[in-house]
Amino acid sequence: DSTFRPNGHNFTTDNGIVIIGNSYGKDIYIVKYSAAGIIEWTKRIGSDYESEYLPPDELWLSDSSCAEFFYQQGSNAIDYGHEIIQTSDNGYIITGCFECRYIRSDLYVIKLDENGNYEWIKCFPFIASGMSILEIDDGYLVTGVIVDPEYISDYSDAFLLKISKEGEQIWLKTFDFVQGNVGGGAALDWGREIQESSDNYFLRGRGFVKTDLEGNEIWRMDGVGNSFDIVNDEDVVFTGTNWEVNFSSLYISYYSSEG
Repeated sequence: DSTFRPNGHNFTTDNGIVIIGNSYGKDIYIVKYSAAGIIEWTKRIGSDYESEYLPPDELWLSDSSCAEFFYQQGSNAIDYGHEIIQTSDNGYIITGCFECRYIRSDLYVIKLDENGNYEWIKCFPFIASGMSILEIDDGYLVTGVIVDPEYISDYSDAFLLKISKEGEQIWLKTFDFVQGNVGGGAALDWGREIQESSDNYFLRGRGFVKTDLEGNEIWRMDGVGNSFDIVNDEDVVFTGTNWEVNFSSLYISYYSSEG
């Protein structure tokens, strides 16, 4: 598909790779490659009610959030797939947004089997987009950007959503890293990466937050790096880039479990 624009990828247990992105600028598109680089399967997903790529009715008609959303979509819906991971049962789970505009963006999570066939689909009744997903022992954690309808044009938060293995919402937490407008413009936050330790979750976006296993904030930092890792189960190592006039430099910073 010459219109495919990748957004995320992950390696698979068979030494292959699975890639998620967009096709024709509007539909979610997934490609599974073997270790030899051969396409094993593809999947295209669209939220237009009349689209041939709409998930089967039996998957979403019983879910009021999905049903209400899909029935309202016209032919110009723009859908994004942001991340796909392989799950412990050798299937896959993806997240992103249907109709990805601030005024209507709808967060979804979709579970697929190892061949890319649907297992379940869940939509969530808030304006949000999933950017990253992590499998945990009793479900999944999703992070991304969430918008308060009252401030829809210039304000967003990062969120951390916990769902069950069947996609049911357990709890939702939001985090405001950017206080007020930035330079007179929008104050836009987002979550981009999640990791876990034995007793905590860690979320990186425009800031960084450590939570307990219920998503309650323990401590936070601003201005964190481009990536991080958990060391000794609780300490955190960041890597990133310092940008100065005419040059840049790499940095590594190490924080204890207390921040």
